[in-house]
Amino acid sequence: MCFSPLDWTAEKTEDKSCCSDMECDPDEIFKLNVDLELVVSQNPLPMHRVVSLLLRANKIKKYLQRKGRGLSDDQLCTMIMNSIEKTVVERVGTSSFPSGRRITLNRLRSWECFLTDREKKDIVCTAASTPVELCAATLKGGNHSHKVTFKMASYSGSEMTVALSLIKQKLYISCTMIDDKAVLRLEECDEEDLKAISNESDMERFLFHVKGVDGTRFESVKCRGWFISTSYEKELQPLEMCQVDAVNRETAFSMK
Repeated sequence: MCFSPLDWTAEKTEDKSCCSDMECDPDEIFKLNVDLELVVSQNPLPMHRVVSLLLRANKIKKYLQRKGRGLSDDQLCTMIMNSIEKTVVERVGTSSFPSGRRITLNRLRSWECFLTDREKKDIVCTAASTPVELCAATLKGGNHSHKVTFKMASYSGSEMTVALSLIKQKLYISCTMIDDKAVLRLEECDEEDLKAISNESDMERFLFHVKGVDGTRFESVKCRGWFISTSYEKELQPLEMCQVDAVNRETAFSMK
């Protein structure tokens, strides 16, 4: 490896203190003339990463030389961190239905489950209301029999995509955009009509992408950026669609 572009003097050292848990060859530890040590890993790096490392080390070297020597370890650490520029690359999600060609998602399998939000509220069905609504409530005692059993069907595609229905009923959760707001509904639909869903039909309103690390979130395929949610505090409030940063709405669920 050549260090001449950085215009520094590299001295080999057998000091292994900087290796911590990594086993290093002493010939691959270089002492820099700016109180820094460069450790070259045994694993080969792609060329663009090597170039990036050299440029970054050169920038840190020049930065420290401008600010002077004799600083404490904490001060050096702070200066190094301040010299690093953080670049955030945002990955824009794409729909399961790319434009310009016909795409069909096929149903793969299905299973039954319960949904509970992060506030431990279960999903219940308000059969007394018209139309029927799904609400979130904290169930106690012998009331757990009131929580809704969902049938979740998965579909083919690059993302995990599902349809949610109420078990023993033909009611499916759907999402449609009305006046710039995504609206959650329960719609009656025949299971056979959802075996295969094409981008040339309006049936994608029944599909949701499953996302999340700290909980399961359901993002509408038809209305990207809108998620199934419950009220954060209030009881017996209907499920609604909301954007991920909505105030007083909970979008993370656990499945049982």
